[in-house]
Amino acid sequence: MYAIVPKHNVEDVSKQRAVQKAREQVNAASTHMTLKGQSLSKEQLEYEIERVAEQIMDKMPSDFWNEE
Repeated sequence: MYAIVPKHNVEDVSKQRAVQKAREQVNAASTHMTLKGQSLSKEQLEYEIERVAEQIMDKMPSDFWNEE
């Protein structure tokens, strides 16, 4: 019999992945906003990353674990 024992808590790993995906999305949007002279402060960026990460965790999209 075999068992898979994760090194880290599954919720923590999921949260890290959601933050990573949120950071990618927010940074891409931020780049476009900066080009239009509408950049966000560092605090606003971090808030948006957390907000988007929570949305990702709630919806758990089918591409959640896919590398892009």
